[in-house]
Amino acid sequence: MNNMWNEILDKLAEEKLLNKEQINSTKSLHEQKKTSIGIILTQAGYISEKDLTSFLSDYFHVPAFDVESAALEDDLINFLPSLVAQKYLLIPIKRETKALHVVMANPVDINILDDIRFITDLDIIPYVASEASIKRVLDKLFGSEKQPIFTKGFEDVFQDDGVAVEVEKTEDAVVDLETATSDAQDSPVVSLVNSIIKEAVKRGASDIHIEPFDKLLRVRYRIDGTVQIAMCPNPTHAAGMVSKIKLMSNLDITEKRLPQDGHVGVNVGGKKVDLRISTLPIRYGESVVVRIADKSAMDINIDNIGIEGKPLDDFKKALGKPNGMILVTGPTGSGKTVTLYSAIDYLNKSDVKILTAEDPVEYDIKGICQVNVREDIGYNFAKALRAFLRQDPDIVMVGEIRDKETIDIAIKASLTGHLVLSTLHTNNTAATIIRIRDMDVPNYLISSSISLIIAQRLMRRLCPYCSEETNIDKEIFREMRINPDSVIKDATFKRAVGCELCDNTGYKGRTAIFEIMTIDNVIRELINSNATQEQLMQAAKKEGMISLRVDALRKLKSGIVDLNEVIRSTI
Repeated sequence: MNNMWNEILDKLAEEKLLNKEQINSTKSLHEQKKTSIGIILTQAGYISEKDLTSFLSDYFHVPAFDVESAALEDDLINFLPSLVAQKYLLIPIKRETKALHVVMANPVDINILDDIRFITDLDIIPYVASEASIKRVLDKLFGSEKQPIFTKGFEDVFQDDGVAVEVEKTEDAVVDLETATSDAQDSPVVSLVNSIIKEAVKRGASDIHIEPFDKLLRVRYRIDGTVQIAMCPNPTHAAGMVSKIKLMSNLDITEKRLPQDGHVGVNVGGKKVDLRISTLPIRYGESVVVRIADKSAMDINIDNIGIEGKPLDDFKKALGKPNGMILVTGPTGSGKTVTLYSAIDYLNKSDVKILTAEDPVEYDIKGICQVNVREDIGYNFAKALRAFLRQDPDIVMVGEIRDKETIDIAIKASLTGHLVLSTLHTNNTAATIIRIRDMDVPNYLISSSISLIIAQRLMRRLCPYCSEETNIDKEIFREMRINPDSVIKDATFKRAVGCELCDNTGYKGRTAIFEIMTIDNVIRELINSNATQEQLMQAAKKEGMISLRVDALRKLKSGIVDLNEVIRSTI
């Protein structure tokens, strides 16, 4: 018996709700039958469930809740896996945007509260009820059912809706998703994996995370840049799910000690979707991340990607030059690929030869020769680019500049009559110049080869169905070193609320912000004089460059995003 129940029994005796004989009998029965103290007290008739609940409410300083008389909502009951509810003796009773109200037998158990917070990604507000009453409700809801492959409550979401999931016949994967079998998988696991993929595509997820932990298997989707809990399947099916995904993408199902990467094209209800698979051995199995490239959802029209006014004119002007280098920068998941594809689509004419090197090809553009680099056989970006120069191209696109060899060849190509487009991982436009300088590229080559640099981020859009107008204190802008009068005038500020249409997040979809630096004579001279990043930024702003922060503030003023997104994206 733990110390907490010893203290509770002592307190019950102090308040004359139990006598010494009853306490000794309770302890003896607990040792003999290994039954919980709370159930022994009520079943033996030493104290009524109502009185015990009232006492525990005062003792724990949390509200009491009559769980048996309450009208429980199915959506809330099913919000947590039935296995978790039965293990921890708890029932969800109310959900808010950022919090879940839960009735528990032990509302101060830090380990249980942390586990539920981890599973739901919500703050937990506890209530207390007697252990016996919670158990009766759980038995009524779930009975003695066998552990299901689907967490209870997800059967309707992940049921077979007749939408086909078919593997496309590509060089990377030739396995039929519906018929592939292995010793580790059976038809329920196939159905589960297919359903997870279909639901992810339906909800517009960019990634699927399958993560095994001790006695828990968690599936999460990255939607609009943030990771959200999708479901918690039966953890005994983790190995079968991993094997199924490995088979789809031609990975080695027997190799569980090393990370693996694969690729498979699938057709989901008529949608062509590319899946990039990454497996990682962790303590309790293998973590799997599936990156989703939904080709049907990708808009690569240069006029629709979010660049407007003079920055768009500068971009098109640079694309119109016969040579030079255009670099798109930003962190992973900032939309660089869409910007590059929009540029290639804009340049795609019958009188130009365009070659692209990608890892992998994410979108097929008719009339363009696209190449998948293969790091596993040594066919990297540098080798692809060197081969391109023997193919008489006018325009080349390199998916990413990762090393000095690639940047050297790209600069050489840009100086010998080719238009080169590529990406770098840097925070802003000026930082890109410093990054290339750090790759031991001379300043005169940087200034003479690069014609335009684009830095970008993706910000979550406010849900148009539930966002509300709000006011923002001027002091907040002053703390951000922004003149509040320049922002507040003619502004319509809004805040996130949360509704069913946005999964109670307050956000729906994303929008891009851009910072475009044209390498004109002023910037060119600064590069040649070894100017610092700060000097380059200040000069570019004087030349009319709109920074990422200013572009974000424009969207804040128009009510497209909220202040939290501005701070998060442009800090």
